[in-house]
Amino acid sequence: MANARLRGFVQREQGQQSAPAALEVVAALCRQPPWAANQPWRNIVPHQKHLSCIEACHACAVACNHCAASCLQEPDVKMMARCIALDMDCAAICQLAAAAMARGSEHAKAICSLCADICQSCGDECAKHGMEHCQQCAKACHQCGQECRKMAAMA
Repeated sequence: MANARLRGFVQREQGQQSAPAALEVVAALCRQPPWAANQPWRNIVPHQKHLSCIEACHACAVACNHCAASCLQEPDVKMMARCIALDMDCAAICQLAAAAMARGSEHAKAICSLCADICQSCGDECAKHGMEHCQQCAKACHQCGQECRKMAAMA
C-alpha cells in the first residue's frame, strides 16, 4: 500500500515539473545570495580554512586505530597496553577535532590544542616500539600535532 502511494506521488511530481525546470530551481538555490557579496567572510566554508589540519587529523585517527588493532595482535599485549590506550585516546580526539573544524565550532582551537598534546604523547609512545605500525603511527601523530598547533595558534 505504501509503495503504491509513493509511486503515485512520484508520478504526479514528475508530471508537474520538467527536468530542466527542476535543475534551474536547484541551481538557483545553490547560487550565492546577493547579501553575501558584501560579507566576504561568509564565502569561506569553515572546513576549507583548516583543510590540512582536518586531513592530518583523519590520517592520524586511521593510523592510531590501525596501530591499536595491530598492537592487540602482538605476542606481549600487556607490554603494549599504554600504546593501545594512547592510540584510542588519540584517535578519538583527532576525530573530534576534525569534526569541530569542519563545522566551524567556536571550541575548535581549544580542541586542537588538546589534540596536539595528545598526539605528541601518543607519537612519543609509539616511537619507542620497533613495529612498523607503531612507527607509522608515531609519524602520523607527530604530523597531526604540528598541524593542530598551527591551527590553534591562528588569530
